[in-house]
Amino acid sequence: MDPIRLKDDNARVYRQVLHSFARTGQPPTPAALAHVLAIARDNVEQSLQVLETDGALYRDPQTRVILAAYPFSATPTPHVVAFPDGHAVYAMCAIDALGMPVMLNTDARIESFCTQCGRQVRVEVKRNALAEFSPQDAHVWYMQPDACCVAALEQCPSINFFCSAEHLEEWRAAHADTQGVPLTMDEAFTHGAKIFGDVLKQDRNFQAL
Repeated sequence: MDPIRLKDDNARVYRQVLHSFARTGQPPTPAALAHVLAIARDNVEQSLQVLETDGALYRDPQTRVILAAYPFSATPTPHVVAFPDGHAVYAMCAIDALGMPVMLNTDARIESFCTQCGRQVRVEVKRNALAEFSPQDAHVWYMQPDACCVAALEQCPSINFFCSAEHLEEWRAAHADTQGVPLTMDEAFTHGAKIFGDVLKQDRNFQAL
């Protein structure tokens, strides 16, 4: 997933969607977006379509409800991001979880588990930096599709934490057809921060949480 670059109303709609997810863990309705942003409902719908086409979010094909606005998921995933005030949200994947606190300019605790054995993986992000994590040999598998895809369906489910390099390699041996690269936790955090760090940069004087 590459950094998301948007302009004008599309960017305003996207930022508002992200702020809503950050506060509630759920997506706003088009009507709510239109009200908060003082934009016509039709214009909001057009922006949502552009955002989905550009890969910034994913909606249910039938209901058109937002299911994912990267890095957030509206439905439970293995990756829980908890904030200092005690509330928590779901991230779409391990990289999204690591990039989310930097995007929101807040400390956070990430809890997930090893895809191979189920062991808990914990990460602390403080002052937009990787503060600590356990286990100490934890890694991330970063799935890289051969071509463009719907990230929520075809990429995110395979971007996960592992408790060790050894368990990641065991998982890779059983999934030889999956394209990607193993990342240390430092590498994974840097990648997540690169993707999401600037998304809400112009709102940086407003701490979302």
